Amino acid sequence: MSPRKKKDNLPLWMIVGVITGAMIMYLASNDEYIFKSKRQSPYSKESWEEKRKLSGLSSVSDAGIVLASEYEPARNNASPNSPDAPKQSDPIEKSDLPEDAILLHTDGKKFIPNSFKVALGAPVTLALKSEDETGHILMFNDESLRAVAIGLSSGEMRAITFNAPEKAGEYAFHCDMLGHKDEGETGTMIVE
Repeated sequence: MSPRKKKDNLPLWMIVGVITGAMIMYLASNDEYIFKSKRQSPYSKESWEEKRKLSGLSSVSDAGIVLASEYEPARNNASPNSPDAPKQSDPIEKSDLPEDAILLHTDGKKFIPNSFKVALGAPVTLALKSEDETGHILMFNDESLRAVAIGLSSGEMRAITFNAPEKAGEYAFHCDMLGHKDEGETGTMIVE
């Protein structure tokens, strides 16, 4: 190859180098590309932290997915309080609840209200307030929701955020304290 041909190819290689460098910089700054990595979450850390409003409560991604950790979606069918399960809040006040939270009260004999409606797959924040002198444990009867549980002491309010089931229907829940279910402390979540 003559020296002249090498000089003619130099601008071509410079252009290829500039384009390659620009592509690398673009891909490095593009969140969608980076988040495809196995080590990265499709949910930005900022949105995860912004959604964390209640102490100890699971966060919700921008995509409406309830998270068990910074990177992993919560599993409603996990064991309650396991690392994969939606997290129950610490004791809270009514003013700590998001506007769209569903608040149930219990007096030891019933849930008030004893039914509520949610949308298929939507994130749901369910809160329970004890109005009596005993503790309560709200649990769903369906195994697909066994991780969704709220346990509280007398006078406390706690909440849990979870994704509603993807299957429409009625999902019964009850208080799991001895004798409470038999006394009528039961209810129904209607998924539409």
